[in-house]
Amino acid sequence: MDTHAHIIYITLHVLLVATLICVLYFTLVLPLEKQIVNNQAEYLMNEMTKDFELVPSEYKKALGGYISWVKNDIDMKEADNAVKEINKGILKQVLISGFIFFVLCLGLVAYCNSKTKDNIDYIDLSKRLCVVLLFVGATEYMFMRFLSSPYLYADPNFVKKNIYESVLKI
Repeated sequence: MDTHAHIIYITLHVLLVATLICVLYFTLVLPLEKQIVNNQAEYLMNEMTKDFELVPSEYKKALGGYISWVKNDIDMKEADNAVKEINKGILKQVLISGFIFFVLCLGLVAYCNSKTKDNIDYIDLSKRLCVVLLFVGATEYMFMRFLSSPYLYADPNFVKKNIYESVLKI
């Protein structure tokens, strides 16, 4: 197998694995990450509020009134819309750069195909690529679902310390 044939094999592998990773991220991993963030936030809040049992009830009422005032005062829709716009921009950048990468890879494959002396069996190559993609996809999904999602990232003590230091500055 000559150098051009190797370049074709490598380029097609990289192209398809990169495409698979992007597709998996936006279809499977993103919802999992959202679930992970929600679970972490819930864990963090539970850890932080369990100490509220030690706070006298008059302070709890005052704090509850302040929190409801802050909640009513904050316009969440504006922040949500800003996040949606940022995410749309990121998705657009991914699609544009992915398309450019796709075209460049196919151009490289076409160039190398015209230069190679080997007769490349694209059917066999497609079968091999499918097997590789299956294993890469399964590995990424299993990692996110079973290893990454139950991992506790949030450190309640760090957050408590930062809140305490912020309150002292007021």
